[in-house]
Amino acid sequence: MSRQGDALGAAVLRPLGEQLIAAMHLEPGAVVCELMCDGGVLSSALARALPVDGTLVLTDTDRAMLEGVAAQAGGACRIEARVIDGPRIPLDDASCDALTSLLTLTFAEAGALLADARRVLRPGGSLAVVVWDAANPPAHEAALDAALRANGVTSRFMQRVLAPVNAPAGVAQTVLHDVARLETFAHLWAACVDQRPLSDELAALDEAVVTAMRRDHEALLMRFAAADGTLRVPLSARLLSMRAGA
Repeated sequence: MSRQGDALGAAVLRPLGEQLIAAMHLEPGAVVCELMCDGGVLSSALARALPVDGTLVLTDTDRAMLEGVAAQAGGACRIEARVIDGPRIPLDDASCDALTSLLTLTFAEAGALLADARRVLRPGGSLAVVVWDAANPPAHEAALDAALRANGVTSRFMQRVLAPVNAPAGVAQTVLHDVARLETFAHLWAACVDQRPLSDELAALDEAVVTAMRRDHEALLMRFAAADGTLRVPLSARLLSMRAGA
């Protein structure tokens, strides 16, 4: 099971991923490394964006998920898969033209991987990763965490989702905005809970507790409901970017 799930991948990750790829300015023959590819939402888009002479290096801490994403990424470029095991990026020094990640770094040692970026980037290479804005977390995630806590549940998974990521010195920050469009609250609940590892944490809880959490989550998000019952949840994320010195 991917950490972000298919439905959130489509509604939340994909629109922000499009902005991320547009900011990367991929060059012919580039070697691009995605940190923590998770379920492959960004991976598939990168594989399509890279030309046939490019290389996409996918990394994750979960070997099985990594290999599955690498097998299904598609595109015409060369694809490699490498497991992250600890605080270092699994690449040689000065071997990469671009490093990127889309809202998944908090499921690894985010600070250490970002600090290691300068080692693996070639001169002129670039870092471009998207993380949630700790000062303005996404409403659907913040509301879910609040609903859990109101019912006496502290989730390690949600702590990972909302963990702050500090930009290393010399890394610029740009705010990205978008809107997640979801058909109904039931769609959002399934996306946030049923399709993510959070469902395992909640499986042992009494049904009444889960029902109360769902009710509280819905109440906190009703301000984003449109007249037709769909949800329009505004998103704010940070693009961390850096270019390695020549």
